[in-house]
Amino acid sequence: MPDLPSSIDTEPESLLAPVTASELITLADVYQGVTVTVLPYPTMEAGDVVTLFWGGQEAAAHVVADAAGRSIEIKVPAPVITAVGTGEVLVTYEVRRAENRLASPPLAIRVDTTTQGPDGVAPDFSVSDSPVNL
Repeated sequence: MPDLPSSIDTEPESLLAPVTASELITLADVYQGVTVTVLPYPTMEAGDVVTLFWGGQEAAAHVVADAAGRSIEIKVPAPVITAVGTGEVLVTYEVRRAENRLASPPLAIRVDTTTQGPDGVAPDFSVSDSPVNL
């Protein structure tokens, strides 16, 4: 593995805010999984460690592979989302290379786990006791 430069572009505008599919996260979204996208940044290099934070809590980390320059999709575990709770949540990420760290601007999203989803129906995750007839 080649040595990586130890510096990261430290201009604040070099990182963009993370992106989600919706600005409202519902209970159904939590169970289906919420994916946050980190867009490519100008100095992205293989070996950079991108750590996602959900409401200030570390949600997941990703090591940039050889395909630097591509978007990174990070799935936020349901326990992290529910631990932070409902209301406005700031989602950020941090890029780390060697001892250098650079934080992204925040994405403000709303989490409402009392909202079931666009059709108003709660997802059914129960297991039926009835046999399945094929």
